[in-house]
Amino acid sequence: MPYMQWKGITLDARTCKGMQFVADEKELNALLFARKIALLSSKPKRIWWRPSVSLRCKLDYFMQLNMLLKAGLLLPEGLQLIAQQSSNISLAPAAYGVAQQVSHGISFGKALERHSFHFNGLMTQMAWVGQESGNITAALQVLCIYLESTCDFRSRLRSALLLPIMTFVFFILIMAVLLVVVVPQFVQLFASLNRELPQATKALLGMSDFLRSWAVTIPIVCLLLVYSVITFYKRTKKGREQLDMLVMHIPYVNKVVRSRIMASFFQSVALLLEGGLPILTAFSIARESVDNSTIKHEFGFIEQEIAAGIACADALASNSAIGQDILSLIKIGQESGMLAPMFARAAQIYQQQLLKHLGHINMFFQPALLVILGLMITGLILALYTPIMNLSLLV
Repeated sequence: MPYMQWKGITLDARTCKGMQFVADEKELNALLFARKIALLSSKPKRIWWRPSVSLRCKLDYFMQLNMLLKAGLLLPEGLQLIAQQSSNISLAPAAYGVAQQVSHGISFGKALERHSFHFNGLMTQMAWVGQESGNITAALQVLCIYLESTCDFRSRLRSALLLPIMTFVFFILIMAVLLVVVVPQFVQLFASLNRELPQATKALLGMSDFLRSWAVTIPIVCLLLVYSVITFYKRTKKGREQLDMLVMHIPYVNKVVRSRIMASFFQSVALLLEGGLPILTAFSIARESVDNSTIKHEFGFIEQEIAAGIACADALASNSAIGQDILSLIKIGQESGMLAPMFARAAQIYQQQLLKHLGHINMFFQPALLVILGLMITGLILALYTPIMNLSLLV
C-alpha cells in the first residue's frame, strides 16, 4: 500500500494537492470525494526516509481515538477515521494497518502488537486490558495521562540540557572562528618581522594551518569510523552489556542514567498496575522497556524474588541503589492496597532527582567552559602579540 501524491479541484474551482497513504486510487478518490475534492491526477510516492514517531504523535493518536470512542463511534470506525486523517509519514502506515486489522476481526491489542516498532509493550498491554475489562475508554484515558506526563518530563529534560549544549556549541564556534579567520591575518605580519617566533606562536599558526587544510578531514573520518565501530559493537549482546556496564561505572553519569531509567520504570509499573495487571506481570512488561542491560539484570533479580513469593518492598530492598524513601513508599502502598499511586510517586521522586543531577552538571559545566574559553583566548592573544611587543621593545 503506497503513499499517493494527488492533485484535485474543489467546488469553488481552487486546485489543491497533497499526499495520502491509501490502498489504491479508488480509495483515494473516495476519501477526497468525502472532503468535496475532485481527483484530477495521482501517482505513487516513494518515501526514502521515515523518521521515528515521536511520543507526542503517539499521544495524539490515542487521545483522538479516546475522544472518538467517547463520542459514540465504534472502535473500527474510530481507527479508520484517524488513519485517514494521519499526516505523519511514519505513523500513517501503522495506523492504517491497525485500522484494517481491527475491521477484519483482529483484537485491538493484537493489532498494536503486530506494529511493535511504533507501539511498545505498555501500549499493547493497556489495549488488552481495556478490551478484556470491556472499558477501553478508561484504559485509553490512563494511557494518555501516562504519555502526557512522560512528554512533559522529557520537555523539562530537554530544557535542562539546552543551555549547556548551546554553551558548548558557542565555545566550538568561537574557537573555530579565531583559528580559521583571525589567526591567518597575522601570518604576513610575522613573516615581515624576519625574527624567530616564540614556540607558542608557532604552535598556534600550525594549528590554524591544520584546520584550514584538507588534513583536518583525517581526524573527522577517524572519529566517524570509531563512532561506527562503537555503534555496530553496541548492537551485539556482548557489546551492549559491556558498554552499559562502562556507563554505570562513570562517576555522576551513572546517577543520571539510573535516575532516568528508574523514573521511567516506576512510571510504567504504575500505569500497568492502574490497568489492573498483577505486580509480577507489570514488572515483567516494564523491565522489557529498560534500555540499560546492567539495570535490566538488576530488575530481573527483583522479578525472580517477587515470583518466589517475596513481598514487593522486600524484593526492591535487595537492590542497594533504591533509597529508603522509595522503599517506604512501596511498603505503605503494599499495606494500604495502593501500590499504583505509590509507584507513580516514586517515579516523580526519581524525575526530581534526575533534574537535580542535571542542574548540578549545568552549574559546573557552563562556568568551566567559560573559564576554558577565557584562558584559551588569553593564550591566543599572548601568542599573537608577544612577537609584536618584543619588536617594539627592541625599537
